[in-house]
Amino acid sequence: MFHIEQRTGGACELHLRLEGDLDREHVIALENVVREAKERGIPRFVVHCAGLHSVDEAGVSFLSLLRLSGAILTEVPLLVGWKLAMKKHLVQE
Repeated sequence: MFHIEQRTGGACELHLRLEGDLDREHVIALENVVREAKERGIPRFVVHCAGLHSVDEAGVSFLSLLRLSGAILTEVPLLVGWKLAMKKHLVQE
């Protein structure tokens, strides 16, 4: 199960609160939300990750991509943060 709660932070910022398991299937839903927001002209994203229970490789890749594009990831659970750090480390080598 996966849920994305959206809340605007003014005209140029979107807060996304993620809950559940971010796997390949649910990455598609998150990609759609981000794409639609960008099409509406929202350039800045704040992604609240405290509600994530697990993240697979597709989820880690998409969160890494979001972070590289300037999104702010907050409340990242330790295991998810570790996976993101490892992804960054492997990409830099």
